[in-house]
Amino acid sequence: MMCEVKYKAYWHNSKLTTLVDTIDFLEGGIRVSDGCMHTGWAGSHCTLRQYTGLKKDSHGKEVFEGDIIEAVFELLDGELKTIMDRGVVVKKDYAFQVQTFEGPYDPLHEWERLSEELKVIGNIYENPEMLPEVTE
Repeated sequence: MMCEVKYKAYWHNSKLTTLVDTIDFLEGGIRVSDGCMHTGWAGSHCTLRQYTGLKKDSHGKEVFEGDIIEAVFELLDGELKTIMDRGVVVKKDYAFQVQTFEGPYDPLHEWERLSEELKVIGNIYENPEMLPEVTE
């Protein structure tokens, strides 16, 4: 099974996320265009966000790297417990994982398989206020 390849770009100056129309690999770097309003260099002008292949959000929303997701799990440990967890989708060790707000990493496919409900609630670029505060 092949995963559909697509990207979003977060444009630093306009603070917007758009779908990527073209990516050109040039000697000077990677040029990105959304085919409409934005053209620039990855890293300098925008950050690329890769599609995970997961389209199991409760609203049918596609899940991309950098998305903040929330999942509801029902666990059976002598009694039924419902818990909610949040995390950020990251690429780590050649796979998409969820860095939970408590710190550990979980495979994204496990969150998809085990959760009763999974939804994208924001992303780290446009919704940094949703991230937990880092204490020193």
